[in-house]
Amino acid sequence: MRRSIQYRFTLGHLLFLLFIFMSVSALIVPNNLPAATNQAIPYVSNSPRAPESSKGWQVAFVKKVALKADGVFCSGTALDSSWLLTAAHCFVEDCPAILREVELYSVAYGSTTIDKAKFEDIEKVVISPKWDCRTKANDLALVRLKKSHAFTPIQLASHEDSQSALKIGSAFQISGWGYTELRTTSNELKEGAITIKLANECRRLDNGALLEGMICAGDILRNACDGDSGGPLFKRSPAGVIKQFGIVSGGEGCVDGKPGGVYTEISPHKQWIESTMQSAGCLKSDIDARLC
Repeated sequence: MRRSIQYRFTLGHLLFLLFIFMSVSALIVPNNLPAATNQAIPYVSNSPRAPESSKGWQVAFVKKVALKADGVFCSGTALDSSWLLTAAHCFVEDCPAILREVELYSVAYGSTTIDKAKFEDIEKVVISPKWDCRTKANDLALVRLKKSHAFTPIQLASHEDSQSALKIGSAFQISGWGYTELRTTSNELKEGAITIKLANECRRLDNGALLEGMICAGDILRNACDGDSGGPLFKRSPAGVIKQFGIVSGGEGCVDGKPGGVYTEISPHKQWIESTMQSAGCLKSDIDARLC
């Protein structure tokens, strides 16, 4: 009788240890993505749905082979009826940086829901001549659509705007269709609040320190994630005016205990943006030629 009781006791312990092991294993997620849970993790792609008015100025870049939410790979903002602003790394391949074939991608616009969006082809992509594919410095690009559309253009922050607003602890908004806790891109545009952090609280993808023109922003439980790249770091005034200060660039992870992500500051590039739009830019497959 004693042996039988001891056997059942030992088996119970083994089952308990197996349960603990399986529970811990479920928390290990590859690619620095947050583990799926039954509880919503409050980062941009699992924050409240963005206002419907965002459809007038925010777009998604989607692979043509999958014109739906799981085809979203980056985001962007409308500067006028045909020009969009996004991150350079959305359209280049590693180092040396070679431009991807833009014919393979479409722009989803006109809705905060990808399933209800319209799609337009890309005419050209112009990468910033200051883009550094190794450090990801100056991570921005302009995208021109083949056809014009009636967007509500977003305003870009000036140097003076950035100096007064980009202060440690200041609140900003981010939005995108990026990865959720289910490790898939979102069908709905989500928006969340984050704060500006000290530069040493963020690291680049290559684990280097932030460089000039990079903004550290986020929170331990809210950040941009895969698929949000190219989207805006912005403020919304009480009157509803949207002003963009940064572009989602990168960082060490999503919300896996990291305090913030890296954003490209827009104001140092505002003159290049405006002059490129006016001259219609140029398109080179070899970005390192720096001819644009």
